Amino acid sequence: VALVVAGIVLVYLVRGLRAGAEAPPARAGATLVLTLLVLAVPAVHQAGALSHDLRHGVSAPPAATVPAGLPSLLRRVAADGHLPVVLAAPSLAYRLVGFADVYAVAVPEVRSRAEPKNHPAERRADVRRFFDPATAEPVRLSLARSYDVRYVVAESHGAGSAEVVRQLAGDARFRRVGTVRGRLGIVYTVFERI
Repeated sequence: VALVVAGIVLVYLVRGLRAGAEAPPARAGATLVLTLLVLAVPAVHQAGALSHDLRHGVSAPPAATVPAGLPSLLRRVAADGHLPVVLAAPSLAYRLVGFADVYAVAVPEVRSRAEPKNHPAERRADVRRFFDPATAEPVRLSLARSYDVRYVVAESHGAGSAEVVRQLAGDARFRRVGTVRGRLGIVYTVFERI
C-alpha cells in the first residue's frame, strides 16, 4: 500500500512539475510526507514477516479437530426423537457439534456470547464441576440429568482426569461406549448415561 501511494505521489509531482505547474505548497507537501510516514512505518515494521511469507508461503496453525472415531461413538437414538446431548470439555464439545449430530452442554465463552439467556457461564461451571474428581457421584448424576446428557466424553491426560474416568467406569449409571486415542497422548473415553 505504501509503495502504491509513493508511486502515485511521485507521478503527481513529476507530471505536475513537467507540465509547468508550480510545486505544491508546503502544507500539501507536509501532508503528503505525513501520509507516507503513516503508511510506510507499519510496512517497514512488517517487512521481515512479509518477505518470509512471500519466500516460504503463509503457514496456518494446525486446525483443532476431533480424533477419528470419536463422532461415530455418539450415535443418535431414533426412539428419543431428538439429538443426543454431550457433556465434554467446552472446546471439545464445540468441535464435536461440527462433526456429529449432537447438542453440547457447554461451549467456549467466545462461542456463546450471543446467548446469555442460555446461561453459558453456569453451563461451563457445571462441566468443570462434573469433571472435578472431588465431585460426589450424586452431584455428578444430578448435573447429567439436569441437562438430559446422553453421552459424556472424558479426556484423560493427567492424574485428575484419569480419576474421573475411573469414577465414571465404576458408576452403574454410566456405560463405557468406547475409547479413542488422540494426538499428544490424550485418551478420549465415551460413556453413555443409562
